[in-house]
Amino acid sequence: MASRYCFGSIMEWFNAVPRSLNGCPERSLIARRASRPWCGLPAGECAGLQPSAGPRRHFSRVRDASSCHATRRSTPSFRPKVKNSRNGSVSHYRRNSPLRATPVLVAFVGLLLVSAQASAALRLGVVAPKGDQSYAVLGDQFRQGVRAYRAEHPDAFSDIVEVGETCEDEAGPTIGKQLVDAKVDAVVGFFCPESLNAALPILAGAHIPTLTATVRADIVAERPAKENWPFFRLAPSEDMLTRKIADVIEARWADEPFAIVEDGTIYGRVLAENVNALLKQNGLTPSFTDTFRPADEKQVALANRLERAGVTRVFVGGQRDDVAVIARDCRKIGLDLTFLGGDALRAPKGDVPLPDGTLAVMMPQPWTLPSAKDALAALKAHGIEPYGEPVPGYAAASVIAAAEKSDEPLGKALATERFDTALGPIRFGPDHERTDNPFELMVWRDDAFVPADDRKP
Repeated sequence: MASRYCFGSIMEWFNAVPRSLNGCPERSLIARRASRPWCGLPAGECAGLQPSAGPRRHFSRVRDASSCHATRRSTPSFRPKVKNSRNGSVSHYRRNSPLRATPVLVAFVGLLLVSAQASAALRLGVVAPKGDQSYAVLGDQFRQGVRAYRAEHPDAFSDIVEVGETCEDEAGPTIGKQLVDAKVDAVVGFFCPESLNAALPILAGAHIPTLTATVRADIVAERPAKENWPFFRLAPSEDMLTRKIADVIEARWADEPFAIVEDGTIYGRVLAENVNALLKQNGLTPSFTDTFRPADEKQVALANRLERAGVTRVFVGGQRDDVAVIARDCRKIGLDLTFLGGDALRAPKGDVPLPDGTLAVMMPQPWTLPSAKDALAALKAHGIEPYGEPVPGYAAASVIAAAEKSDEPLGKALATERFDTALGPIRFGPDHERTDNPFELMVWRDDAFVPADDRKP
């Protein structure tokens, strides 16, 4: 992007400066090699123009181009002044004479273009936990993905500025100031809503686009959307999860008696309430709603209430272990129910196994996506395991690099372009959220979540 602008400025400068091989416009190097006339005017209007003497380089009109040579011979300003130096003859041109050293010009242009290309590469800031900080393992994985992309595309970034992240409100301003002082052109990363929320005003004030691949909290995006800050998310919002769950229930359970239960935590209660609200907007109401105590070893009381309600399907706003315990206690009383949960069901196995057929709305693991093929090859070439955050890190770096190649400013390019990434094709909407919903319906089979088919459970 920057190189295009720089090259355009160079060409404007050359078209504004009188130049020729023998002082004659019809033999001008640029006139012969470029479609734009030597004088910068529309085609057909150059014949009567001749560079005039004087430092301002304005143009005087002559009868026709055939008088060029005579004019040149009679005009002192077109004659180079040659002066012998001690170590050889050196030509010294008058300040207002045309540039005749064509090889020097070519070399000069080449140097300018190389400089323009070098300046086009941007400085990328990467914010992720380090050392003994929370999520440091995930932060290391994310940085590995960014580094792998740079290793495969060495011209994409002039430098990478890595900043450690802590999940504290007071860390955000410090992180933002570090990035501004480092003169980064864009930022990727951020794992903690607290630090991201506090850093964004500083980054937005410096007009630095920021792209997070992990933070999903809806509240983080509210102010940026309202004030049109250059903040974008590869990570889907929590609202996308809610809408996908509601879509699944409408498509599969509309003619079945179903229940919505939640564990009373912020995550579980908010998710269940939002799903219920969406369903009611579309005329679908659960037969039974309830709240249970999380992390209990037994959920017999809830199982009995579900039996009395006569439901056959249950959405659970809660954690994996609670879903497993509820399903087990329902089976103990002869109740065979189908359970659906959110992406909290993707958690380490507990003492009680999930039953086969348990449904969950979650994102596919990044390393399983067909679109991640090139990223996986790059990670493997550099000895990096793909599990965890390397693929999102690789994808985030690729989005910034692709946006930089656009003719538009970086922030506008992010807002308007389509990007083919390891996470699939990405486009951001007016709210700078992904226009697609990456959540999918998965089913637990043979100790793993796999994509669910179209059959009703």
